[in-house]
Amino acid sequence: MEKKMLFAVLSYFLAIAASYAQEQDEFDVTIEEEKQILFDRGGVGTYGTALSKIASFVSLNGFANNEFIATEDESSFDQSEINLFVSAELSKRITTEFNVGFSFTEVEIEYAFLDYEFDPRAVLRVGKFLLPTSDFNEYNGFAYLNRGIGSPLTALVSPDKWSSVGLQLRGKFGDNDSDLRPYYGVYIVNGLATPGEGEEEEEEEEGELRELVEGGEVTDNNQNKGIGGQIGIEYKKDLFASLSYHTSKYDSADQLNANVFGISTGYDNGKLHLSAEFHSTLLEERDGEEIEEEDMNGFFVTAAYKVNKFEPVLRYDSFSLENTSIDRVTVGFNYYFLETGLLKVNYMNQSGDTDDENVFGAGVVFTF
Repeated sequence: MEKKMLFAVLSYFLAIAASYAQEQDEFDVTIEEEKQILFDRGGVGTYGTALSKIASFVSLNGFANNEFIATEDESSFDQSEINLFVSAELSKRITTEFNVGFSFTEVEIEYAFLDYEFDPRAVLRVGKFLLPTSDFNEYNGFAYLNRGIGSPLTALVSPDKWSSVGLQLRGKFGDNDSDLRPYYGVYIVNGLATPGEGEEEEEEEEGELRELVEGGEVTDNNQNKGIGGQIGIEYKKDLFASLSYHTSKYDSADQLNANVFGISTGYDNGKLHLSAEFHSTLLEERDGEEIEEEDMNGFFVTAAYKVNKFEPVLRYDSFSLENTSIDRVTVGFNYYFLETGLLKVNYMNQSGDTDDENVFGAGVVFTF
């Protein structure tokens, strides 16, 4: 607990120091308004690397996020966090990046990996990394880039911030000037694991996919490894589409399987943002001596258009599981009151199997 508090305090003062240096022009870490965050899909790095390229020469970047959620029954400040990204080009071929998340209750290494670029068509990634299960998971799920407050309902089907330890081979085809650029990523990782295994209780604990992801995030519980991959195509850095698949056995007996399928597409030219994803998960669970299958599906569609500093946002997302379903419509706006500061305001109307029909949310995000 003392170590966690120490990390949190150090990160807080580090963020203050970085902000102070920006104001004093000791080093330039200001994001220029006309510059757009461009991901190297199929290439090296992720959000931290992309942010460092437009922010400054400094490899330390991050964001602080605080959200307020109010329902008809309760209200609270939620998801208060500081995320630090450290990225460095160690050589012409070797890049490293890691992300540490600090919240009020925990400190977690979200990912920490090393990329070795044999060729733009073949990049070896080693360590703990975000799985390419969707564009939202690998790139646009970070608070500053997520147009809404909180995760879409697809996170119940294919969790966001899904990372694991292993190896990944990824790459892209075509020159940097090419309009059409295919990309791919295939990986082998620890996969999923039932939480609580290895403790005194011998009975298997069943859990939702989020719990299985957290159970197998760092260590594995069986001889089976999670495997998966993604193939996609990008047009002029604005338009993309991709398919992804993941399969893993999550119990110690190597009998219960989880298969996750995803489709991602989007368009972003710096003003107009359109994105959509569909996810489907088939999760096997034990019922006595029999194995039953649980089928989950979810999707979201997001549209936003930025006019100066103001960005209206509309999102529709849905989740279904056998006789359970939730539909949600989100309307709101984002206000970029600083080049590195963002205010979010959302109203969410939910229908179906939920106790919260009307939800109000507000959030503030600072990047540095």
